[in-house]
Amino acid sequence: MNNSSLYDKKSIDEVAKILNLSKRLCNGIRKHFGESLSLYDLSQITWRDFYPCKGLGIKSWREFSDAISIIDIPKKAVKILDKPSSNKIIIEIDISKSFSKVIKELSDIMKASVYRDRE
Repeated sequence: MNNSSLYDKKSIDEVAKILNLSKRLCNGIRKHFGESLSLYDLSQITWRDFYPCKGLGIKSWREFSDAISIIDIPKKAVKILDKPSSNKIIIEIDISKSFSKVIKELSDIMKASVYRDRE
């Protein structure tokens, strides 16, 4: 799987075929996280985001986390550690990466956050 396919938005049905997700989990992700997501966006979903979703419990989380674990995400310069609220995030920055790469990844995170807040 190349890096461009990680960031391309796909419908949840396409993602479900790639990751072999159950129909119930596919419908729950569609309902709570939107119709089109990239594999990278899915890999950024944490238990904290998943748990409050009605109809998605611990069994769904286990299925989801097992499916996501097969995605090979390249080492990023910026990693989200926690999202305590909709307007705050806690990040970790790899200082060995170039400044321009860090700024680009921060802008990508902010764009994704703004996009999610609009939905």
